[in-house]
Amino acid sequence: MFDTVELTSGADGNADALLSQPKRFALLCFLAIPNPGTMYRRDTLLGLFWPEGDSEHTRTSLRQALAQIRKALGRDVILRRGSEEVGLNPDLLWCDVGAFEHALDDCKWSEAIELYRGDLLKGLFVSQAPEFERWLETERARLAGRYAGALEELANAATAAGKNRAAVEWWQSLVLHDPYDSRLATGLMEALERAGDPGNALLHAREHAELLREEFEIAPPAEFEASVQKIRVNSTIGEGAQGTSGRASRIENAVGESPTPAQAAPKPVWKSKAVGAGMVALMVAVVGVMVLLWKSRAEFDPESVVVAAFRNATGDPSLDQLGERAGHWITRGIQRAAIPVTPWDMALQSWRYVQTELEAGRVRDPVRIFAAEASAGIVVSGTVYLVGSDSLEVHTSVTDARRGRLIGMLDPVSGSRFSDSELLDDVKERVMAFLSIRFEKLFRDWVPDLTVEPPGFEAQQEYAEGCRQLLRGEDEAAILPLTRASQLDSTFVLPLHRLVSAYGNLGRYAQRDSIFQVLEGKGSWLTPFDRATVEARRLGAANDWEGALPAFQRAAELAPGSPEEVLYGYAAIMTNRPRLAVEVLSAIDPERGYSRQSFRYWLWMIDAQLMLGQFEDAVAAARRCRQLHPEDPRCLHKQSTALAALGRVEELHETQDELEAMPTAAGYQLVTVCDFLRYYGHTDAAKAEAGRAVRWLEAHPPSEARGIRHRQQYGRALFLAGRMDDAQRVYDAIVDDLPDNTFFRMRRAFVAAMRGDTATALSVADSLDRGADRWEGIQRDADRLFYRGVIYGALGDRERAWELFREFEP
Repeated sequence: MFDTVELTSGADGNADALLSQPKRFALLCFLAIPNPGTMYRRDTLLGLFWPEGDSEHTRTSLRQALAQIRKALGRDVILRRGSEEVGLNPDLLWCDVGAFEHALDDCKWSEAIELYRGDLLKGLFVSQAPEFERWLETERARLAGRYAGALEELANAATAAGKNRAAVEWWQSLVLHDPYDSRLATGLMEALERAGDPGNALLHAREHAELLREEFEIAPPAEFEASVQKIRVNSTIGEGAQGTSGRASRIENAVGESPTPAQAAPKPVWKSKAVGAGMVALMVAVVGVMVLLWKSRAEFDPESVVVAAFRNATGDPSLDQLGERAGHWITRGIQRAAIPVTPWDMALQSWRYVQTELEAGRVRDPVRIFAAEASAGIVVSGTVYLVGSDSLEVHTSVTDARRGRLIGMLDPVSGSRFSDSELLDDVKERVMAFLSIRFEKLFRDWVPDLTVEPPGFEAQQEYAEGCRQLLRGEDEAAILPLTRASQLDSTFVLPLHRLVSAYGNLGRYAQRDSIFQVLEGKGSWLTPFDRATVEARRLGAANDWEGALPAFQRAAELAPGSPEEVLYGYAAIMTNRPRLAVEVLSAIDPERGYSRQSFRYWLWMIDAQLMLGQFEDAVAAARRCRQLHPEDPRCLHKQSTALAALGRVEELHETQDELEAMPTAAGYQLVTVCDFLRYYGHTDAAKAEAGRAVRWLEAHPPSEARGIRHRQQYGRALFLAGRMDDAQRVYDAIVDDLPDNTFFRMRRAFVAAMRGDTATALSVADSLDRGADRWEGIQRDADRLFYRGVIYGALGDRERAWELFREFEP
């Protein structure tokens, strides 16, 4: 009964059927607490569950409820004492609450906390039973208090035994259980100080004080402040360990960062052991701060919502899709209010993952884990029940994931199973009304939308299938179901969003652009998140990344944990803001939610680290990426690039050997590695690797060798290996086949300049100066300036090259 209820029976009855009857299940729970075997008078049970109505009818209701419990769990599970007292047979029923209390009574603290998975009977609501609700709230508070007492016993025992790090972990659990208790916050601070981590102790003090100000507009008590002052006086780190981070501050200041100048990143140099030790100490402090900030801010963002698929407790599998439709429709309502909420397809992906983990026994608190997957502080969840043969009843709960506490059980919504759109709309409006009262400052501009209905069953099914195929990387296969979904319901815009991704991934840009036009014509059907996403992706597709950056920022604000948040980091890279990219991506946990299946997170994080010269970090990130995605060669590509920049040639060879053993274009990456080796001064190694790349490319069959990409990389490898004449012949042949392609003409001119063929090089430079608009690859005048500057630089005319580069504006 702790957290999500579970009822299993070895009898021939149907335990699930009892779960779908809230009042009868609640009666069973009451009889089981605190221990099966306790006897209760029938009058007591009638007052709790049937307070209204005449005696004859309420006694009949009680008899029927007890009969249903026997039917579900076996005839002998109910005990009688005389005609007026009933209870449960303690030999036939085990209950986690009773086991929890027995463990506490025997001082088996660790055993007790393993049993306590969360609040008692989370999400259970019984209509027209106010006395039961009051009893349930009292029991929840009592059991939560006993759980906190067990944690404190373990924390004190660890402190007494000198196990300071273990004590910190127990105090952290206490603070997560009740983050508003300043006494517990003080205990965690003092434990951190004893563990030699005063910086995080002071950081936690600041976080706790901010939490009390935000939630209650009060300051911590004097005892708390005295403890803070004592730690600050004793600390050698002091205020310097404190800092700010988290999604809010990151997004607030992000776009204001100026682009990083394009220049060669210096190789790291350790000037002395003292400097090295100082840097290590600083890194330890920074990592500690980041871990604590992640837990307190990113894991459960208090101003972000995620909606779960509602549970189908009707016993009718044909209604499974109704729970997903409910989650989607509530999410769209929250999006219309411009409140940060996890997009529905990302939420559904995370919810399915949590359910899989729950079934495997690896998750004890699915709601909390689900919230952590989405980095959301507020979870909306619910259950659909069947009442009679044709009516449905939807129960909805709102949970504060940071505190692990239920903050709202909404009145049930009833309706016909044959008019489920009206039912879902009623549920959505009720959730929105509750959230608007609870989070008034976030809902200032919300206006209920009464013009659009939730998408139909078939449209939702097609959309779900398209999303599944997209996640598997089957872009072509996803197009058909996504197209069908949008055709079945013209107001259903999510399939169009995913079609943009599918067509873009396939390189079918004309069709992608036509979907952009369709989306822009949807007008009032678009939520603020839809509009920000459409604008961001459209501008990115047009290579207007400066314009796309603030649009992706807005989309990331509205949809934490979405692809748009990761794309915000990519947009920062494309606008030459690698520090912003690292900051944005560092605030995302790559092993949760959408990012768990997104290889692009790692590619873009490593690219930003390479741009900043953070090569050791890039190697570490590439290796972690390799662990998570062992079949994908791109992490090895990035790892070899970072190793090349560091000049760690032996490790580089091992990585390249591993790459060549994979069924992938390893030779193309060999060419990139040569560039990095040469760029960072490892010229001999660069030439040797270029020879290796040439051999790999020459070993390919003629059918593949005729491809343009292969030929271009072959010419580049020959050039890097010092075989200038051979490289010239390769580029001459490519330009003969593609005379209007500026990129290959420029490459040919560059090689010619390096060989001393000034006439050929100047011919291309002059044609660029005149502006040959018919050439492919020339998008802007800035491109012409750039290519001409490269050619003059290769000719040795540095003054002219710099003059052109000064005019160049990417």
